[in-house]
Amino acid sequence: GAPEQRLEFTYDAQSRRVAKRTLQLEAGQWEPVAHRLFVYDGWNLLAELDALSELKPVRLCTWGLDLSGTLQGAGGVGGLLFTREMTGTVGDQAVCFDGNGNVSALCDLATGQVTATYDYGPFGDLLTADGPAANANPFRFSTKYTDPETGLLYYGYRFYSPSTGRWLNRDPLGEASSSSLYAFLSGDPVRKIDVLGLYEEDGHYYTSYAMLAGNGYSVSDVEEIAYYSQVGDEDERLDAVPAGLGIVAMKSLQLNPVMWGYGALIKGQESHLRDIQETLHSLHGGDSSAIGARRKCLEEMLRNSVGDLANWEKGLLIHALGDAYSHVRSDSGRLNAYGAPVGHLFDSFSKNEPDVIANNPRSFIAYTAALNRALGGKMDGQALTKFQGHMIQRYQNQDAAITGAKNYIRANFGYRGNYSPEGGKNLGPYPALTNEQIRSFIEKVKNACCKGQ
Repeated sequence: GAPEQRLEFTYDAQSRRVAKRTLQLEAGQWEPVAHRLFVYDGWNLLAELDALSELKPVRLCTWGLDLSGTLQGAGGVGGLLFTREMTGTVGDQAVCFDGNGNVSALCDLATGQVTATYDYGPFGDLLTADGPAANANPFRFSTKYTDPETGLLYYGYRFYSPSTGRWLNRDPLGEASSSSLYAFLSGDPVRKIDVLGLYEEDGHYYTSYAMLAGNGYSVSDVEEIAYYSQVGDEDERLDAVPAGLGIVAMKSLQLNPVMWGYGALIKGQESHLRDIQETLHSLHGGDSSAIGARRKCLEEMLRNSVGDLANWEKGLLIHALGDAYSHVRSDSGRLNAYGAPVGHLFDSFSKNEPDVIANNPRSFIAYTAALNRALGGKMDGQALTKFQGHMIQRYQNQDAAITGAKNYIRANFGYRGNYSPEGGKNLGPYPALTNEQIRSFIEKVKNACCKGQ
């Protein structure tokens, strides 16, 4: 039958929704049953007011740093600190997040008791919502406001349907943003959060494989070292993305009164995560001088100690060396390294993703030349130039790029296909690194390359 409820929205000049009016069909007439006004700081909601009750506050919100490490650089995702429900019995709530900035729990500020927990599917569909404050809180997936009438998430410029994984209207950026104007994160929300700093699989695993084989390493060593050159993006303990999000989470926890008694532990974990980003992923934030020094140091570590290093150490050093070339941007002609915790988040959003080889060919050429020197320089100039040219070609998409890399390496370097890193977090047949090994690697790189930076 005909719908019995209607929603009317009002927007300001910045396209922010400033009013929501709910009407119910009664005796053939649309009668208002709710009328809310919204007050913002930028895009962060500060207050929700009841226009049917003399503008009495319904909800007040306090915001801090979001996932970008700034107040609104990531659109407020992961930045909501506290909410105050002015109606009912819920009261003041501290907001807790998972690593992707989704609201995972609420805690009563007065008692410290957990009052709500949330679980989500990969596209944001709400799987469970438990606790006395769960239903009153509208901020859930991606810290976005969920309209209870529709279940839609308000992202600012568009509404998102988590049940279908689609936006309700076109991307305002048009085809420049994506070939699918309605798809959420190109249909891949798990991997598309990966925007902090990773040479993609063709730049790490397949490049390492070819360079090691071209320098005369045995097949078994090639496969093992190449695997460990990729594992920094596969092992959650080493991945730049969880590390970066973890740093922001630790910062937020330090602002939470409930966690003040754990200050030393929180700061220690933040320091460890920052060390992972700065050593393994070369996200040190230095200028051109620091960039050159880091590249030289990592190359020398690999070249001078190659006989004394275990294969896993060689692989991690190769990863760090690659990122020392890819994690660099040019600001008005001057080079600067990306820094922790957000890496190249914003360049990734603007289609300047530096870890795509074709977007950064000069860095890839310089990196592979340095890696060839570090591994012994046995790959002659003609072979190296041919390999570089092949990898820099602009394929239609990354899957095609990886297929091309596999075919080229199979034909020229004997790739056997025993391990394929693409398609999610894939750990191979080699031993997992222990926490002690990870700490040992971090200290080696810090002592050799990070002093004075």
